[in-house]
Amino acid sequence: MPKIDLSAVPVRKGSGYPPPFDQPCAERTRQRLGDAGGLQDFGVNLMTLPPGGWSSQRHWHSHEDELVYVLEGELTLVEDGGETLLKAGDSAAFAKNSGDGHHMINRSSVTARYLEVGSRNPDDVITCSDIDMMSPSSDGRFLHKDGCRIRGRGEGTLPLLPLWEKVSPKATDEGCSRESQRLTPLEHPSSVSGAARRSTFSHKGRRIGASPKILLQRRHLQAPRP
Repeated sequence: MPKIDLSAVPVRKGSGYPPPFDQPCAERTRQRLGDAGGLQDFGVNLMTLPPGGWSSQRHWHSHEDELVYVLEGELTLVEDGGETLLKAGDSAAFAKNSGDGHHMINRSSVTARYLEVGSRNPDDVITCSDIDMMSPSSDGRFLHKDGCRIRGRGEGTLPLLPLWEKVSPKATDEGCSRESQRLTPLEHPSSVSGAARRSTFSHKGRRIGASPKILLQRRHLQAPRP
């Protein structure tokens, strides 16, 4: 039956972020309506955000478009260019690979409800704008931007790397030393303006989140982590 019984959809509280990055979103709730309806090409989530809560860490997607529609209350949208107040009936769209991180904060005194809609792409990489964290959607791991896993969720003893990097057999949780073939920017980020000023990654020979202004080269790298 196409009609979704909202009371039967599980309510998931908080986020999957590793601590301490999970704290601002600890009271957020999500009901996965797209999953409940068996949708495969895109997801739809019904979200609630109490006063003081964050929708997420500020982030952008390499391969997924996203849209939010506010049902109740009001939210402050935060992007690189500043803040925008969203009230009931307002919507905001975030194009893939923009490099402009976004999130919403409830600075009001009442709980807000909104719909979150996004495409599903296994090649997507989520990059956080304000903290050292990224996550490939292929497996949902949370990593530092140099590829080392973020400790604190009991994933094991070896650093977990994006699928496009090769782990040295000597890699350890203590040092996170590895040899990798990594695509790196030739141009320093400070010399690039606007949306081009962002981290750059490569997957299977394709650039992810890269501006045409940034040229890339392969280099053999030993990357110790303090």
